[in-house]
Amino acid sequence: VRFPGVMARTVFKLSDGRDYKQGVEHAAVSAQRVAMVTRDKRLRVFARPGFAVLLDVRFDKRVEDVALSPDGRRVAVGVDDTGLHIFDITTGKRVTAAGDDVQGLSFSPDGGEVFGREDHGPRVVDSKSGRVLRSYGNHEWTRASVYARADLVATVGSSKLRLYRSGVGKPYDLPTPERMWSLSAVAASPDGNMVCGSSS
Repeated sequence: VRFPGVMARTVFKLSDGRDYKQGVEHAAVSAQRVAMVTRDKRLRVFARPGFAVLLDVRFDKRVEDVALSPDGRRVAVGVDDTGLHIFDITTGKRVTAAGDDVQGLSFSPDGGEVFGREDHGPRVVDSKSGRVLRSYGNHEWTRASVYARADLVATVGSSKLRLYRSGVGKPYDLPTPERMWSLSAVAASPDGNMVCGSSS
């Protein structure tokens, strides 16, 4: 779930009194944290409640996406030309997994895995080491993803709502209406039995 407007304004005014709402490009929310990436290539992670700054990192290249682990311990960002960067929010320790143009990030329910789509296709990496656990080949572009279950990831991109399952090499495309295009968001029910994609 992304909050590019109201949430951005609330968080930044509470933290330092300045209004960054026009500069927020990506955001992620968990029960304990809010993570935001601004146009100046800066990642900030805030505590909830209170919005104290827990992590503040500036990158040299554009940040393509951000995701928070469900327990609020880690944040992942995809950075143009430098790959996937995963931070331990408490210690600031960074793990990097090589890749280009990483997007469509999501953490597994236990926070142990990160799904993302880079130039060579979708893949799953270990959130502690950055080691690639599974790779799915050069499939269609992924704009957003969500773990429906521990072994099942739902993604959207272009006109496809697609499922990736652990141990299965090829994804499964769910039927979508003919007139649905430019899918940009995906969500899963708490029990993992339903997924929903939406278009702009």
